[in-house]
Amino acid sequence: MPVETSTERVRATQGTGRSGRWPNWTLGLIVAAFAVATIFGTAGDVSSLVLGFFALWIPVIVCWIAIGQARSPRTDLVLMSMAITVLAAGDTYFGLATAAGESLPHPSWADIGFLGFYPLMFAALVVLARRNVRGLASPVLLDSAVGSLGAAALLAVLLDPILSAALASPGSFATTVAFAFPLCDLLLVSFFVGIAASHGTAIGPGFPHLIFGLAVFTAADIVSVFLHLNGLYVLGTALDIGWPLSLALIASSVDREARLGSQPRRSTWAIPEQTVPAIATAAGLLVLILGTQLKISPLAVVLAALTLTLAALPLVFRQRIRIADAHRQARTDELTGLPNRRALYADVPARLAANPLRTSALLLLDLDKFKEVNDSLGHDVGDLLLFQVAGRISAQPAHRGSLRACRR
Repeated sequence: MPVETSTERVRATQGTGRSGRWPNWTLGLIVAAFAVATIFGTAGDVSSLVLGFFALWIPVIVCWIAIGQARSPRTDLVLMSMAITVLAAGDTYFGLATAAGESLPHPSWADIGFLGFYPLMFAALVVLARRNVRGLASPVLLDSAVGSLGAAALLAVLLDPILSAALASPGSFATTVAFAFPLCDLLLVSFFVGIAASHGTAIGPGFPHLIFGLAVFTAADIVSVFLHLNGLYVLGTALDIGWPLSLALIASSVDREARLGSQPRRSTWAIPEQTVPAIATAAGLLVLILGTQLKISPLAVVLAALTLTLAALPLVFRQRIRIADAHRQARTDELTGLPNRRALYADVPARLAANPLRTSALLLLDLDKFKEVNDSLGHDVGDLLLFQVAGRISAQPAHRGSLRACRR
C-alpha cells in the first residue's frame, strides 16, 4: 500500500508538470481570443463564428481526452463531460442559426442542448457529493443545507420577474420550457453552494474551477434570460463570452481531477467552514427584510425562512450539547476512553441498589512494573501501553450489566 501511494503521488506530480499544463494553456488562449474577437470584432463575421466554434468544442475535446487517458474514469467526470458536450451542441446550433438570420421558434432544437446540460450536471454533482459525504458530521451537513437554502432564497428574488412572466403566460410547452431555465438555474446554484458549504474546496484541486465555471454559467444564463424577456438580447456582445468561459473552467476541472485517478485528492486549502453558512444566513435575513418593504415571491420568503430556521437549530441545542459533552468528559478517562473513577463511584452504588439479590463481583487489574516502564522509557510509552491494554479490554465481550472502568 505505501508503494502504491507513493507511485500515485509521483504520477500525479508528473501530470501537473509542463506536459500536463497544455489543456489549461489551450483553454485560456482560445477563450481570450474569442473574447477579443467578440468585443472588438463584428458580430456574425467568419472569424467570430470560427473562434466561437473552437471556444465551445475545445473544452469538450479536453474533457474526453482526459477521460480517455484516465486509468479508471470517474462517473462524475464522465457526466460533466457529457453535460458540456450537449451544451456546446445546443449553443453551436443557436449561434449558426442566429448568424444566418434565421428566426428560431421557441422552443427550438437548441433548447434541447441547453436543457440537457442541467440533468447531466445535477447527476454529476450528486455523484460527487456522495463520494465525499461519508464520514461528515451532522453539523457540516446542516451547514450545507443552510448554504443551499440561502443561495436559493436570494436567487429566487432575482429570478422573480422571470418566473412571474413564465407563469403568467398561457399554459403550453413553450411556457414550460421558459419556466424550466430559471428553475434549473435556481437548483444548480443550490447544489454547488451546498457542496461548497459541506466540503469547502477540499474535494479536490479541480473543485474551485468547477464552482467558478458553474457560477459564470449561471450568471450568464440569468442575464441572457432577462435580456430575452425584454427583447434586448443581441448576438456578439460581451455576454456571449460567459458560456465558453464556463465550459473552459469546467473542462479544466475535469482534466485536473482525471489526472489524479479514481481516489479523491484533498486540496491544500479550503473555504473557512463558517463562511458559506454565515453568508447564507445573512442572505436569508436580507430577503425577509426586503419582504417587509417590497413585494417578493412567496417562494423566496419560504426559502429564507427555512434558511434562518436551520441556521438557528445549532443555537437552540448548543447548550444541551455542551452540557452533555461536559458530563461525558467528566466521566471518561481522556487517554483510554473508558469510564473513570468518578463514573465507577457513581454507577456501582446505583447498580447494587437496583437488585440487592444479585451477586456482584469486582475485578481489579494491575500492570506489573508499570512504574519502571514510565521511568525507563518515558511517560509517552507508558500512555501507549495503557491505551493498548484498554483497547484489548474493550474488545472482549461484555456481560450484561458489567461496568468497565479505568483509573490511572
